[in-house]
Amino acid sequence: MAVLKKISAIMVLGLIFWVVSEGIFYGLPRSADSAEGYILTWLFYTYSAWLLLIVIKTFNIKTKTALFLAGGFFGWMIEGVLMTTTYGTQPDMPFPFSIVVTALSWHSLLTVMVGLYAMRMMLKTTKQSVILATASGIFFGLWAAGWRSGDPSLLVGEEAFFSYSFTLTALFAAGHMVLHKISPADLSFGKWEVRAAIVLTTLYFLFVTVPQVPISVFVLPVLLALLYFPLRKNQMLEKSGNLLATISEKAPIARYAVFLLTPCIATGIYTTTENAGNYEFVILVVTLVSGLLGLGGFVYSLTKLLRQKV
Repeated sequence: MAVLKKISAIMVLGLIFWVVSEGIFYGLPRSADSAEGYILTWLFYTYSAWLLLIVIKTFNIKTKTALFLAGGFFGWMIEGVLMTTTYGTQPDMPFPFSIVVTALSWHSLLTVMVGLYAMRMMLKTTKQSVILATASGIFFGLWAAGWRSGDPSLLVGEEAFFSYSFTLTALFAAGHMVLHKISPADLSFGKWEVRAAIVLTTLYFLFVTVPQVPISVFVLPVLLALLYFPLRKNQMLEKSGNLLATISEKAPIARYAVFLLTPCIATGIYTTTENAGNYEFVILVVTLVSGLLGLGGFVYSLTKLLRQKV
């Protein structure tokens, strides 16, 4: 039962991360989307969720600052190991800006800190849940409108967008409901499991990532070293406990229904902005602001942990 519970928690967390980092990030469904593609990317996020849980447990991560750095680790596993965008392989985000976007600006800031941590915290009250659901709907609607303006080939109508946003919101809420039921606070990762994670990730990096982008063999170790030393210090400061207990705190099941507001608000904004000008600036503004917040959050978290005395 313990193994089944662990696998379930990892898969559900991978689903939550997939919704925020893939489904919402791309804003609108694409003609090239397929069930196979969805499953493959979900497995990537599930694997990275496993690594993140190991980091949270191993380094006794309790605080938001430490979690932000762990989110950076998660982001660089996605973008710097399983994919190669950290190294400037996308023409619209050259190196070294690609180090921050999207690993820190989206995966750490929005997926981990908002999609996981803030969600669990704000579910504690109905008022905060409504605030998060409303803000999410506004953001999603404007973000999707920005994608529509930036790529006219994305001809997604009102009904199709509502279906898309409703499905993503339902998966996100259902994922949190299952996480609520599983209660991952008592998950444990033995030394052999940790070693296996390190070996598997290293082998993939050396034999898949590095041949594609040789510069990665120099860049990723530096990024991981920047994370290791503050997290190691956090491990020495926090002798026991971690955030898994916090994200396991229960909320009334009915409170998840509040998130039905999200696709309704998102679709309302998506529809009303259709003939109201060019909204491509939303993509640029969000990328700039989230990039600055991601970099600032990383530097702040790094320096705060390193300055603490053991």
